[in-house]
Amino acid sequence: MRTFLLISLFVTLLFSCNTKKNNQLKPSNSFQQVNLDYAKTFRLFRNSADTLEFRLELLAENGAIIHSYQFKNTNKTALKTVVFSSTCIGYLDVLQQLDKIVGVEKRNSLFNEYLVKKRDKLDEYIDYSQLNPEILKKRGVNIVFYSLFTPEISKTDQKLEKLSIQTFPLLDWKEKTALGKAEWIKVYGAVYGCYAKSVLAFHQIEKEYLAEKVKSTPKDAPEVLTGALFQDVWYLPGGKSFQAQQISDAGGRNLLPNDTTTGSQAFSFAQVYQRYKNVPIWINLDFSSKKELLQVYNNYRYFDAFKSGAIYGYKNMLQFFEESPVRPQVLLHDLKQIISKKVADSLYFYERLK
Repeated sequence: MRTFLLISLFVTLLFSCNTKKNNQLKPSNSFQQVNLDYAKTFRLFRNSADTLEFRLELLAENGAIIHSYQFKNTNKTALKTVVFSSTCIGYLDVLQQLDKIVGVEKRNSLFNEYLVKKRDKLDEYIDYSQLNPEILKKRGVNIVFYSLFTPEISKTDQKLEKLSIQTFPLLDWKEKTALGKAEWIKVYGAVYGCYAKSVLAFHQIEKEYLAEKVKSTPKDAPEVLTGALFQDVWYLPGGKSFQAQQISDAGGRNLLPNDTTTGSQAFSFAQVYQRYKNVPIWINLDFSSKKELLQVYNNYRYFDAFKSGAIYGYKNMLQFFEESPVRPQVLLHDLKQIISKKVADSLYFYERLK
């Protein structure tokens, strides 16, 4: 489980910004760019002559187009989807499109109740890069979502598209704000023919998030430590990542204020201990108790947050990754209570380690 968590969070270090402009579709006068309020990793265009047709452009940090996709799905009931990212599940749940999922990366890594009940009916595909396109074609799959952690799209995409299987690489993890990540729901809305519904859903998310967001970060805002060692490396969210921004939105202080990356930065235990041993709050741990944490590495006991008990783990890691991208307002509410040290309500995503 911890391997799944950290691969999802920290493979971001592999991503390069030197993306070339390739496979771009020629612009059409009939396509008009739709308004995006926060997302920076994609552009979406809608055909004014046929509102069911969209063009999606995936963007690198330098603004270059990684790839363009033009799609139109006239028969929504025939969509059969395979997802290689747990974050897809939360978006599709909000849009009531879970019934379109016929395959997942790992059947034993599901939290959503609907999918758990039909788990035995779902096909399992462990590695996107090793997919057999012919098998997907025989099973009637026509849409595949996966997270893109390389500068260019996977070669597997080309193989699948030759068989009329539409691939959608995801860059939501590179967004700089939680609302930017949540705005990816509009991509799913466009794909599944419920764009208007996705816009309404996002506006509600935005409204609730902004109501929770602190007006300004106080000068004495506490720093917040995240994560733990993984194979002798401690990854911390980059200074421009949506995780760092959300901690700031909750009234906390970024550990890497001068860092400009949207992924994660790698440190040794000694580096983290030297710099952050006195940080008062520690979150995002995949452990059920302090005892279990110390069984993995006894030196965690020397951190101030461990001593004071201001240390929080996931109630359920799978739930966190499925739901938090599309429920950032709920996560923000949790973080505000933790950072203010006034946990008045039952936390939704976290629990205090005892």
